[in-house]
Parts: sequence; structure tokens; C-alpha cells
Amino acid sequence: MFENKSPHLASWILKRRLPLHWISNTMNFIDSLTLLFLTLSAVKSAHIPRETERGPHDVIPLMEVYNKSLCQPRELLVEILQEYPEEVEHIFIPSCVVLTRCAGCCNDEMLQCMPTSTYNITMEVSGVVYNSNWFCAGGGLTFLFYP
Repeated sequence: MFENKSPHLASWILKRRLPLHWISNTMNFIDSLTLLFLTLSAVKSAHIPRETERGPHDVIPLMEVYNKSLCQPRELLVEILQEYPEEVEHIFIPSCVVLTRCAGCCNDEMLQCMPTSTYNITMEVSGVVYNSNWFCAGGGLTFLFYP
């Protein structure tokens, strides 16, 4: 059977004749450690909003809207069949890839958002084709990439 030993702690300390400064230092250490754990748990659970984080009723400033809408290279999800429409008998895994493409609006209606340079990039994808039976084939496909 377990006993409550806390009442006996004081008598144990007196019997051992531990120096008071040792007891005081130990209690200070325990207090400091407890305070540290409480502080760290409060910091961990505190929500620090990011500068870009907005509420549902906040208004996005005009210049931010304007700058984000300008013609510039952006990462876009592009369907593989959109790039390779002749490969309709294939099922690609993944079915789309992330490519950098020009997108956005120009200041003048007479201008069109176009890349200043391009290059090809090859990405590894898997394809399944139906040709009287199913089989898997892995390989690389080349896509036009806008830096």
C-alpha cells in the first residue's frame, strides 16, 4: 500500500540536517523550472498573426491588388493533356504538373502578357495506356518553361 510521504518530507529534511541554503536553492530551481515550462507552453500556444494574414472583412489595399495582377511569371498547374492533346489514350500520373508561365494583366489593352525567354524542362511522369491490355510506362515529358 502506498503512503503519502509529503508529511514525512519535513521530518526527513530535519533528520538529515540538510543546510537551509541547499533547500532554498532547490526550491528556487524548481520554481524557475516551473516558470520556464509555463512560459514555453504559453509561447507555443500563442497565435502570432502573419503580416499577410487577413480577416474575412479586411480590405486589400489597391497597390497590393495592382502589383499582384501585373504580368509576371507565376507557378500554375497545367494539365498534361492540355500540353499533349494527341496523347488522349494515356492516363498520366500525375495528371497535371506545376509549371512557371506568364500570367497577369498589362497596363495597356494593346499589350499582351508574353514571356521574354523560354526553355524546355523534362519531368518524370508515369503513363498508363490501353492498347489491347493495360501496362504502365514511366518516362519523361518535356514542357515549355518560362523563367
